[in-house]
Amino acid sequence: MKLALLSVSAILLGACATTPLPDAALSEDSTNPQRAASQHITKPEVVDKVISDFVASGDVAGYSVVVYQNDEEVYYGEAGFADLESQKPIQRDTIHSIYSMTKPIVSVGLMTLYEQDLFELDDPISKHIPEFGNMVVYAGEGEDGEPIFVPAEKTITVLDMLRHTAGLPESFWGGPDTGSEIFGSQKEIGLENTLSEMAEAGGSLPLLFQPGTQWRYSWAVDMQSLMIERLSGKPVEEYLREVLFDPLGMKDTTYYVPEGEQHRLATIYTMNEEGVLEKNIDQFTYDLHRKPHAMKPGSLGMVSTIDDYSQFALMLLNGGELNGVRVLKPQTVSLMSDDHLPSGLVDTSFLGKRGFGLGFTVRLLPPESDSDNFGYVGEFRWGGAAGTNFWVDPTNDLAVVIMTQRLPYDGKLHKQIRDAVYNVMDRFDAVE
Repeated sequence: MKLALLSVSAILLGACATTPLPDAALSEDSTNPQRAASQHITKPEVVDKVISDFVASGDVAGYSVVVYQNDEEVYYGEAGFADLESQKPIQRDTIHSIYSMTKPIVSVGLMTLYEQDLFELDDPISKHIPEFGNMVVYAGEGEDGEPIFVPAEKTITVLDMLRHTAGLPESFWGGPDTGSEIFGSQKEIGLENTLSEMAEAGGSLPLLFQPGTQWRYSWAVDMQSLMIERLSGKPVEEYLREVLFDPLGMKDTTYYVPEGEQHRLATIYTMNEEGVLEKNIDQFTYDLHRKPHAMKPGSLGMVSTIDDYSQFALMLLNGGELNGVRVLKPQTVSLMSDDHLPSGLVDTSFLGKRGFGLGFTVRLLPPESDSDNFGYVGEFRWGGAAGTNFWVDPTNDLAVVIMTQRLPYDGKLHKQIRDAVYNVMDRFDAVE
């Protein structure tokens, strides 16, 4: 199968970009109603009702949530089906396509190499991926309608790749700022290509903006995967299995699901024009999970279970360690979960008022209205196009993982499940 370079990411990124997710956080004002909420324990019956309502209303086929607090599982709930047609129930061992929740895994893997002093954040990316040397930037059109390109004013750094400020596009077709009239002919990249071939193709294209001047969700994490391969000398999945998956017991987190386990894969759905769920065959993802391929993207493509991803989230909550296994130093987790966006960005796309660390979005501000997502300063999180999500809330020693399979991402469901987890369904009316 062939597709224009990272065209699948366009679908996923578009889903996120068209559904802004306004995040919010706890203020230090003790009169703020969230101060009471911080003492609340998740009430199973509240979350049970919300996820049951999601299924009963036809918003999703199935939904599962796990909540950990103070090193204990305080809630697990599931409702609905992994496959509507066969009525196969969603379960803890259901395997989900996690789409962009692949990204934090890859970023953590890269930072294990940072701890080995194999790169610095301010390294030019071309030091490790020479294909990104001598970049040019799209600067609009001339009077003749032809695109204008100017030299990049600064070198793309590894930090730019980690925080999405490199100037890379979301995709290479279908968007007003990434059309073929700007970029011309493109080499097609598919599942049988390698990350190095992706770098060769992508590094030859112009940047959308000067590095460091805007935040734009992009395919930079694919190049993080390539950095892992070049610095470790191992295929990216082999390295991640060695430093993350095996030590943390994430036995079902992978790209290719063995044939004998494929019955555990949840079906991906979308909502048709009549408001009814129907199967969505994302051919790229479907093929990636069911046959071995050379391509191992960093931006998307992994599968996981709710328990596997919980191990990853708990490791981050515990400062890089879980069950006696240390993956990262506490200082590195702190570095990753700090806001690294430079001041004065001219555009932050759908990020809004949130910050961005080294692989996650970071909460900076308290909620301003009931429309804002509930949460606490210092939280970091990310989600996937089909509705999967996780967040780590150090203030409350809390980690949450959500699994479902409906394209595109629905921010309304995410907001409702947050209110349920924190038991603040009427937080701006009568939180007390």
